[in-house]
Amino acid sequence: MQKLSEEPRNFCIVGPSGSGKSFCSLALARIFSPRKTVVVNGSADGFPDGEEATFEDLPSELSRVCYVLEDVQNLEKKDREAVFRLLNVTSRQLDSEVHVITHSIWNTGVFSLLPFFTHVVFTSEKINLRQLSQLLKHYLYPDKKTIERIFLGLKKRQYLVLRPRELTFEVANSDMAGGRGSREEKFGVSKDTLLRYLSHLPDGEAYPSLIDFVLEIVTPGAVRTRDLSVELVTARRGKVRISLLDYLHVLNTAGAVPPRDVRLLHDYIRRKACFPSVLVKNRALGGRKKRERKKEKKMEKKAESDDYL
Repeated sequence: MQKLSEEPRNFCIVGPSGSGKSFCSLALARIFSPRKTVVVNGSADGFPDGEEATFEDLPSELSRVCYVLEDVQNLEKKDREAVFRLLNVTSRQLDSEVHVITHSIWNTGVFSLLPFFTHVVFTSEKINLRQLSQLLKHYLYPDKKTIERIFLGLKKRQYLVLRPRELTFEVANSDMAGGRGSREEKFGVSKDTLLRYLSHLPDGEAYPSLIDFVLEIVTPGAVRTRDLSVELVTARRGKVRISLLDYLHVLNTAGAVPPRDVRLLHDYIRRKACFPSVLVKNRALGGRKKRERKKEKKMEKKAESDDYL
């Protein structure tokens, strides 16, 4: 994967003792290259220009500072307000970064701050799976089973990174310390990304509404960023990866013959929702017949002429 810290971001790093939380924070701090690293409730050894401080002594006027809040167990009200200022004000206005390191997002005062984190990082310890599942339920993350399957496949020094704002997730390796993170799986796609590939095709103006409808069924978090594909599991063929771009193109092309995989994805979507034929030009996938479309246009012209008379 690419460097996680190309610009100031805020991280909540979750895991039990000895699972690599501080290692992850140290790696991110080195990528960020701050003028100073301020560590609260922990040791500043190894951090770039590190110094130790308390919540009361946090510098508030320095720019490009990395704030590392170690071992957050129970944030009191005043401390929670200090963290809120760091996340919502200092990181934006002073080009800074905040790392909150905790063993749990529940019963620690951290959960109420989650909307202000750009990344929630879980270490690979399986004890994290329970609170990960609870978080997925609360945030209504797409494709929960896929996320949990990937989490169970994590190796030591790997991390599952959730992005609450975009509802996407990815796997990060420990070698991100050198900024060379090797990308494994990254999920999530936007409407603009799909339009970048499709808008130049014939009838390109029809794609925005088509993409809006499809992404309501095929949630963006289930789409692989690498090849813009989705994965379905069938009884006969097992796992099948289907290009979302090919599917959208076939839907919007009247004479195209739908490949087997495209039909499979279309059947899956039709089981989830009633696909409106007005959006589909391909008759084989439920689009209206050419004769019906001509009849509608003829009636529209007749109505216009009647209005004129």
